[in-house]
Amino acid sequence: MPMQKWLFLFLVFTLSMLGQVPFVPSPTQQTKAYCQVISEYIKAVTRNKEHHFDTLYIGHHEAFPEIKLPLVIEDKIIIVQANETGKTKPQNQPAFVLINIVELKFEIHKADFLVVTFHQGYQPRHNSYVNLHYDTITNDFNLDKEIRFEYVYKKDN
Repeated sequence: MPMQKWLFLFLVFTLSMLGQVPFVPSPTQQTKAYCQVISEYIKAVTRNKEHHFDTLYIGHHEAFPEIKLPLVIEDKIIIVQANETGKTKPQNQPAFVLINIVELKFEIHKADFLVVTFHQGYQPRHNSYVNLHYDTITNDFNLDKEIRFEYVYKKDN
């Protein structure tokens, strides 16, 4: 009889896991998370004196959610730019910085992102990994651990 009880419990547990729906963030949650990613990215690159820019371009690629970002984050002008219109003048300026934000994981209490940075002429510079946790008391996303930078692209001089 004890073996049947364990089998029954295992079956109930397994069936309950099958019925769980994956977490889908609301547009408000996505907007908060993306704004926090951008804010943390700006703070990290300006603290490291790695980039000098007053406008940050955000790539609007096919995986970018349909959200509306503020016009200014951390005193930087934010311009969301579709890939099709990305062939215009700003990329020729030395202070040009465009980032593509890729959502790696978005769970109830955690969100992980990859930020790919491009400079003048759309030359890729580095990848950044931003991990956020959701604070249920303040209803805000906060940096979970230090942003990790990965320099995998050849640097042009």
